[in-house]
Amino acid sequence: MRIVERKLIGKKKSTELCEDGLFISNDFVTVVDGVTSKGKQQWKGISSGNYAKNIIVEKMAVIEKSASAEECLSQLNGHLKQAYLKHVQDDNISEWIRASVIIYSRERNEIWSYGDCNCMINKKFFGHTKLIDSVLATLRSIIINNEIMHGKSINELIATDVGREKIMPFLKLQLDFENRNCQFGYPILNGHSFNQDLIVKYAVKTDDEIILASDGYPKIFSTLEESEQYLGEIVTNDPLCYEKYLSTKGLQKGSISFDDRCYCRFIVD
Repeated sequence: MRIVERKLIGKKKSTELCEDGLFISNDFVTVVDGVTSKGKQQWKGISSGNYAKNIIVEKMAVIEKSASAEECLSQLNGHLKQAYLKHVQDDNISEWIRASVIIYSRERNEIWSYGDCNCMINKKFFGHTKLIDSVLATLRSIIINNEIMHGKSINELIATDVGREKIMPFLKLQLDFENRNCQFGYPILNGHSFNQDLIVKYAVKTDDEIILASDGYPKIFSTLEESEQYLGEIVTNDPLCYEKYLSTKGLQKGSISFDDRCYCRFIVD
């Protein structure tokens, strides 16, 4: 494949703390989005999302190029399980290490989605937003609107995201729906369960233009510049992500965006 452009940057700018990752080899292109922790444990001094991302980026290098989606994703989930058991302090569902992935396989001429990373194929967008996230983002928006109605300022709510705090019990409840075949179920690599029925596959061919991106981009466009410009408009005009773009979290004090982000555009050869 021919890489056209790519970007990986943390919400606090530092890539060391970034929970998103990018792996590129002759056989695969993988965007990883480590899940923001709902627990307290640090993993080798870093967050669980960062730790999960590092494992997946490392282990993609040893996945056989002939692997199917089911084989690849199952192996990655197994690596998360091994890493978790090696360092776990409190075996609590909130402490599991988790990540979403979207993978291009050159050998299989396929894109595999497992989680909420997104893609674009020949300028056609394919999104993987979770229904339960949309519900909780709406609930957070209601809470923030109510806070503003009662006198809170945007800056006060950036400093203390009351909306995020109040939906946290539901964000933890959400974990029970991981990898389940039900209305609010959704796919995620978590080292504990796996559901191959939730893998989404897209066939691609030579000369197709592909974009793989994490959900740190509210919307992906056919160029990185356009995607960055749209993100910039959201950060400027709706930093709490409650009005123009609804999310379960917004901009934090000292951050440059509401989430880490990764974007990779390439041509299939």
